[in-house]
Amino acid sequence: MKMAMKKFIKAIEKGEEVKVEQLSNIYKAIDKCLKVGVLKSRNAARKKARMSKMFHAYQSKKSA
Repeated sequence: MKMAMKKFIKAIEKGEEVKVEQLSNIYKAIDKCLKVGVLKSRNAARKKARMSKMFHAYQSKKSA
């Protein structure tokens, strides 16, 4: 999960192409950690929200 999040953040910072599939893969990893018990529910929700916020900021910057 951490590696997927780091790759996603670095790609956004570098301005590389970021796809919705990458965001959904991060969501899957977070959900799996939640199911196993590595993360608590609020922590998982916070991580998802932050990744989503970064992705949407990237999309709006890219289209502008």
